[in-house]
Amino acid sequence: MEEAKEKKIKEEKEAKKEREKIALWCVQNLKGPEIKEIKVGKLTKYGLDGTGGASIDVQINNEKQNTIVLDLDGLEKNSSPTGGGFAPKCEYTFTQKSNNNTLDGVKVKEWKGH
Repeated sequence: MEEAKEKKIKEEKEAKKEREKIALWCVQNLKGPEIKEIKVGKLTKYGLDGTGGASIDVQINNEKQNTIVLDLDGLEKNSSPTGGGFAPKCEYTFTQKSNNNTLDGVKVKEWKGH
């Protein structure tokens, strides 16, 4: 029983770390209004065990119009978004230069999806 609890705690820490990584990528690579909160959804794998790629949904500043589906380069731990799709009327766009290198002042939350 104790082993299962430890495993769950480890998985939750890993998930939090991945959410923060995606949130930092958003802060660094999206241009638009100040980002104060980012909700990060669960990783979605396509095809057999992710062979068709993967994506993750984010929502910025708790605004439905600011929902973005990010395409991931791979399923490796260090994979980064390579592109994505924006909701209609989204206030954000991709930028070529990094805006910020930290998550200072940004709340990162788990998002259960839409």
